[in-house]
Amino acid sequence: MACTNVQVREVLLRMQNDGVTLDGNDERAIWRKLLLSGIFQKLHGHYWVIDGLDECSNVSYFFSTILAKLDKSIPLRILVTSRDTLEIQKSFCSLGVNTFRSEAVSVADTLSDIKALVEAKENSLIVKDKDERAVLVDKILKKSQGSFLWTVLVLNELSDSYTEQEISQVLEDVPRGMESLYQRSLEQMSQATRGKKLSKAVLTWAICTTRPLTIGELHGDLKLDIKDNVPNLQESILALCGHMVTVDKFGRVQVLHETVREFLLRSDLESEFAIIKEDAHTRIARACLTYLTGDEMKPPRTARRGNTDSAVATRTEFFTYACTEFSYHISKASPFANDVLLLVEKFLKSNILSWIEVIARSKDLAPLVRTAKNLKVYLDSAVYKTASRGRRFSVIGLSASQWADRLACIKFHGGQTTAICYSDDFFAVGLSSGTVAIYHATSCQE
Repeated sequence: MACTNVQVREVLLRMQNDGVTLDGNDERAIWRKLLLSGIFQKLHGHYWVIDGLDECSNVSYFFSTILAKLDKSIPLRILVTSRDTLEIQKSFCSLGVNTFRSEAVSVADTLSDIKALVEAKENSLIVKDKDERAVLVDKILKKSQGSFLWTVLVLNELSDSYTEQEISQVLEDVPRGMESLYQRSLEQMSQATRGKKLSKAVLTWAICTTRPLTIGELHGDLKLDIKDNVPNLQESILALCGHMVTVDKFGRVQVLHETVREFLLRSDLESEFAIIKEDAHTRIARACLTYLTGDEMKPPRTARRGNTDSAVATRTEFFTYACTEFSYHISKASPFANDVLLLVEKFLKSNILSWIEVIARSKDLAPLVRTAKNLKVYLDSAVYKTASRGRRFSVIGLSASQWADRLACIKFHGGQTTAICYSDDFFAVGLSSGTVAIYHATSCQE
């Protein structure tokens, strides 16, 4: 303030001449002596910008010492930028609705500004070809995910990169400045007296699921995972993991930036919140299988359609994810987790038919094929090949390890086949009648 304003400098010099000392004073005394009784008495309008309030070590003290004591007689207006955390929400609400105004800024809102920043710095990039530079700028924008800090750090590192491999490495790695930010966040989470179990669970599910879960889905799986109910999950996530996990406008829980996932999955990370992939997938597989072997997936006592429809309607939101993605996590789970193997056995012996019905009702058989492949990966793991004899699965009726017969038969009554074209997901058949039929590659469904 003194560097940019003559009046402030004059106030400070007068206080020094009057023998006013600030050494040894706490924040409240400095606020009262230096600002309320000094600078603000001479200024008729002043503006502060406080950036990154969520990184403040004592947010509540800042509110009680400064913001709570501001009134119209003090010629000061403050612009605060911050991530949306529960503590900051509560602190602002305690000030009264007429004392502040809040605006939410989405990732989409910042992309144009980030693009302007990248374009202003693009001349410092080693890539000089116009088209190649445009491709690199587009990559930076997509990977930024609305993070100015990541963009600035990456641009600084790219200015010192000289080969295509170095450029690719910079875009894939976690920038050095982001690591220190994440490390501070983990240290704050470690100092919390409560909520560590929930924090680790939220981080695990946010990082290792195949897609972002909604609040409703995450609420259901946490009941199975930590064996507890979280009454207000969204507020709890913001309070416990607000520096690393967010809830978007669609209610989906996901990491703030892709570098959070890379950082927490690092093998050399020394933290109680570090994520070990195999352990995380084992944990998620256990929760999914617990649901699939539970009461909600039990087949109805009678085969009437009304009973089935009623059972589907009362299932939790976690139901869809558990049914379609459980096998992926099983294939990545630890083969030494005996409880997971026992849950797989229980599922195959109890609720497997109701699960098949769920898949059939979706009219997409791809999850059925995918599950068969993932279960084969899990059961073929090395530990079961070398383990001593014990209780095992056996498949009766198939002598070959590979399919020895056709998977499907498609009859074309409207003409003869004249052309076939295929991709990873679909294949198309052209008929002499001029018709082209398209099918799913895995299920052969039209």
